[in-house]
Amino acid sequence: MTGPGGPLVGRERELELLGQMLDKARGGAAQFVFVSGEPGIGKTSLVASLLRRADEAGFLTFSGSAAEFERELPFGLVVDALDEYLASLDPQAFHRLAADDRGELAGVFPLCAR
Repeated sequence: MTGPGGPLVGRERELELLGQMLDKARGGAAQFVFVSGEPGIGKTSLVASLLRRADEAGFLTFSGSAAEFERELPFGLVVDALDEYLASLDPQAFHRLAADDRGELAGVFPLCAR
């Protein structure tokens, strides 16, 4: 196995499963995958492969990460995954939301308050 994004060796079963999940998502079925395991087993490379395949298939992709000490932070991975995307949006996009909704979201995503 090589670094993130390199060729994956011995992960044919996992890659096949992820390909099936992408096919189901393309058909409209919601999919969720949680990748965990010991350090150095190729989790980052596997997820990079999934993101690359999804991007090539035209999906909008997000990626979040957290250190072990951040594990207990509620929705920390979701916040990390969406922050960069939200920053790329036109600030006027947030004004389409109701003021109360914007205020609630701003508690988690400060960019929503702009």
